[in-house]
Amino acid sequence: MPAYHVLPNHGLPTPTLRHRRNLQKKQPEMTEEPTTDYDDLLFGVRRSIRYHDRRVAFFDRFHRFVLFLTMIAGSAGIVAFIAEFSQAWPQWLKLLPIALISLAAGIDLVVGTADKARLHDRLKARFIALEKTMQLSGETDDVQREWKTERLDIESDEPPVLRILDTLCHNEVMRSMGYAKDRFIPVNTVQRLLSPFCDWDADAL
Repeated sequence: MPAYHVLPNHGLPTPTLRHRRNLQKKQPEMTEEPTTDYDDLLFGVRRSIRYHDRRVAFFDRFHRFVLFLTMIAGSAGIVAFIAEFSQAWPQWLKLLPIALISLAAGIDLVVGTADKARLHDRLKARFIALEKTMQLSGETDDVQREWKTERLDIESDEPPVLRILDTLCHNEVMRSMGYAKDRFIPVNTVQRLLSPFCDWDADAL
């Protein structure tokens, strides 16, 4: 990453927050990807943090959604409502809501979404701790070997990575670090929508 130096103010008024944001917007886009070992490692750590953050959010939302459906299905008022207004419905249609809720609850139980959310949360915390260490330490060869070893230790505890979702996180890090859009890896709409669930046509990347 390029080093930025703070220049003396020379008695000039300090820029306001709005001015600083405008200056940041005017900064030219970076056109080259990181080339040093430190930059590559830092980029990968930041990508992993975003990846696990997305997994935590996905599994937490799914688990809470299933709990909400289960609570609604167990409500006496909902049962009475369905019994009152579904008399003319076909038998299969009456059973459909119960079947869908049972399916969602079964997936939640078998997949273990709550446990997976906690797993990804722990992995994210470990990557954040590694990034903090990298920011506070020098860039000697011995230290970088320790960082790479720590990263491999964390990755050994990771479940299989979804490539499409990992690619989206790659592009997010590129955007946050100011790289030009032509350096992003293209991901189509279908791949983006299905990225939390599966790798759709990942070989096309």
